Amino acid sequence: MRLGVLDVGSNTVHLLVVDAYPGARPLPAFSHKAELKLADQLDNGSSLSRPGERSLRDVVVEALLDVAQRIVDRVQDDPDDGGRLAEGGTDGRGQPGARSRG
Repeated sequence: MRLGVLDVGSNTVHLLVVDAYPGARPLPAFSHKAELKLADQLDNGSSLSRPGERSLRDVVVEALLDVAQRIVDRVQDDPDDGGRLAEGGTDGRGQPGARSRG
């Protein structure tokens, strides 16, 4: 299974695409990082500013276009879920924690 993990942090947005199979170690297939420094784009220290929202949206759209080109089966929004799924597990709530393609 080709799995895409999108990790949005305070400084970077990282898309990692791996080939993952139950019982096997995930093999990296593609990685892309965008530095956004979202922590510096807060209004009043608590909400993301409009320019920050636009930057984040643009990077996520770009990541989803990469995912479509690389024929990814699932997209994770939490990197920890990817490890559990690679082991055949769930997201801790009993759910797979992923969005299936199609």
